[in-house]
Amino acid sequence: MGEESKRFLHERCTGWLKAFSYGAGIFGLALLPPSVGNDIFSRYILYESRDIPYPLAKHSSGDPLYDYAGFTLGVAGAVTFGLSISLATQFHSKAWRKRDMESWNMVAFPLFSWYIVDSVYSVASGFYPNAILNSVLLAAIGVPLLLCRSTFAYVGEVGEKEE
Repeated sequence: MGEESKRFLHERCTGWLKAFSYGAGIFGLALLPPSVGNDIFSRYILYESRDIPYPLAKHSSGDPLYDYAGFTLGVAGAVTFGLSISLATQFHSKAWRKRDMESWNMVAFPLFSWYIVDSVYSVASGFYPNAILNSVLLAAIGVPLLLCRSTFAYVGEVGEKEE
């Protein structure tokens, strides 16, 4: 692949990855209660689809277990928002623009590690909808990440001066 083709592929993949990170940030904020996104996502996907009473209903029973479930969803939203900031920072970094393989590794390894651990735990605990959601998210970011891998190279060893 020629240098011009690599640059084109890198720019296209980077554009998608940046858009994904911004979308993940909005999704994370939508999970924070009280929000419309939290209500739609948690009520219909996480709870009512499994015949579980919704903890953040306006007239909830006041059961601490359900309140805690709503709290953990908010924590998941905050973590997702923080992850999106981390990804966006990496995709805007000088190392990413220079196509340094270390930069690619700093995104890919944690991403694939998260997917394996979270999905295996989700399936093992019987909460397969989370594993399905993880798979959709992995495809959305993992495919462009893998596509642009060939555009990266190791820039230099530790101690070498960059030009």
